[in-house]
Amino acid sequence: MKTTSLQLYKRLLSYTSQRRGILIFALVAIALSGVFEAGLFALLKPILDKGFFDKDPSFIQMMPFILIGVFLVKSIFAFLGNVGMQFVAQKVIQTLRQQMFDRLITLPIAEYDKNSSGSLLSKLTFDVNQLLTISSFALVTLIKDSAAILGLLFVMFYNSWKISLVMFLIAPFIAIILRIVSKRLRKLSHKAQEDMGHLNHITEETIRGNKEIKLFNAYDFVKERFHKTNNQLQRVNVKIMVASEVASPLVQLMIVFCVAGVISYASHQVSDDGLTPGAFLATLAAMVGLLNPIKRLTRLNESLQRGLAGAESVFQLIDAPIERDTATHHNPERLPLNIQGNIHFDQVSFQYDKDLPNIFNQLSIHINSQETIALVGASGSGKSTFANLLAGFYSPTEGKVFIDDYNLADLSLRDYRHHISYVSQHVVLFADTIANNIALGDPNPDWDRIVAAAKNANAWQFIENMSEGLNTQVGENGSKLSGGQRQRIAIARALYKKAPILILDEATSSLDTKSEFNIQESIKILSKNTTMIIIAHRLSTIEQADRIIVFDAGQIVEMGTHQELLEKNNIYASLYRLGEENQK
Repeated sequence: MKTTSLQLYKRLLSYTSQRRGILIFALVAIALSGVFEAGLFALLKPILDKGFFDKDPSFIQMMPFILIGVFLVKSIFAFLGNVGMQFVAQKVIQTLRQQMFDRLITLPIAEYDKNSSGSLLSKLTFDVNQLLTISSFALVTLIKDSAAILGLLFVMFYNSWKISLVMFLIAPFIAIILRIVSKRLRKLSHKAQEDMGHLNHITEETIRGNKEIKLFNAYDFVKERFHKTNNQLQRVNVKIMVASEVASPLVQLMIVFCVAGVISYASHQVSDDGLTPGAFLATLAAMVGLLNPIKRLTRLNESLQRGLAGAESVFQLIDAPIERDTATHHNPERLPLNIQGNIHFDQVSFQYDKDLPNIFNQLSIHINSQETIALVGASGSGKSTFANLLAGFYSPTEGKVFIDDYNLADLSLRDYRHHISYVSQHVVLFADTIANNIALGDPNPDWDRIVAAAKNANAWQFIENMSEGLNTQVGENGSKLSGGQRQRIAIARALYKKAPILILDEATSSLDTKSEFNIQESIKILSKNTTMIIIAHRLSTIEQADRIIVFDAGQIVEMGTHQELLEKNNIYASLYRLGEENQK
């Protein structure tokens, strides 16, 4: 086993420290069950010599009880060991899965950009389940069969060391076979995990895009994608099976050759060296008895390689860097934060990836506390990127973002985000009640605040008409609600938080004109105590903003009030007229 594999196994076993007592007890019980299994073969010598040749009456009477007793003790130890190991293994998987989930929710947004949701989901489900084998079944088989093999070897050497030495002639060949097969299995197991992640990704996309598939008659397209990946996974699994199966027959064939040679050699030993028939039979039976545990150990190699490949994937996620959340500003007079909502972008440049062009180049802008700012511009001009930087989802490539007089890079993001609310055009609701979605993240929800937020978001009218009101279950991502209802709940969630900074990214895009007008009236009231950043394509909704900032290719090309920009008769005026024509 390679050093890296040994390190992985050691790390995995370190998770059993909290259940060390049960683990030790289980391992001892498993080992003893293997020893008593070898003991059954050791009984063959006295049974044959004393029972059938010497006709010892006292031994003949005791023989059935001895056999039953040894088998019963073996079975009890095996039961206790297996149950103990399964308990420990399930606790290990529980701990690992929790650590993976904890790391998943603290990953930087950039990591979600790099990895598909299906791939991450596969790690949390398929990959971690591979460790059940390595942490329970594999360990049980390894300990029990190793103990049985040692016991059988003892029986062989005790009865005839000359015959037993023959077995060691094939040991180097067995080691070579296992080494070759191990490398092959590890490589194939990694490929199987990749294909499973891709399969999960396709399935997740299919479930999420089921309406588009139906509307665009894309059945054949998605079936072909799934069929192709499913075929690849099947071929890899067949290769794993072939690689696993080829080792066991080869090893057993070597042992059979040894047994055949031993029978021929031992026939002379019995007559020449005084080897008793019982000793010969016990030695031969022990040698044949090695076949099953060795067979299981060679097959175990497949499980070990799958488990180790799974362990690599699991620990890769657990060890992934988390989103920055350490405050380098430790002045106790200024922490905890008391943010007023002043925002300053100082010479900010940003690119999503080093191989992609900059979204912003030396962008500078100052937004005053309790000011309502509207960001407009064509798609891809940088509006949502501005919001993402302000929310701390990404860090500037160059330059600084200041909140009041704090450098955002010096603040704990978790503390900072207590002071910011965000409503995206892509609404995300959790499969819970309306009330819990509005008070998301609040361990002690305030019912009056929930109702007030729902009313201000123009959501109360449809909520109170529901049979369970605020306790209505919304379904997966709000599937039981209309698009406009989901968006109003998302707006209510942002209003409930009462944060000094509020970002509305196309937040009213799914609302009808009347609902949008009502929310605009609520926003006017809220804007008195909030720094509000509104991103909108429908320019009629931002006419009352204190300032309107027009982005083009990551640069600020215009800035002013609605009326000022209309009078300039430039980009904003063109966008506004175009929007009015589209509404006619």
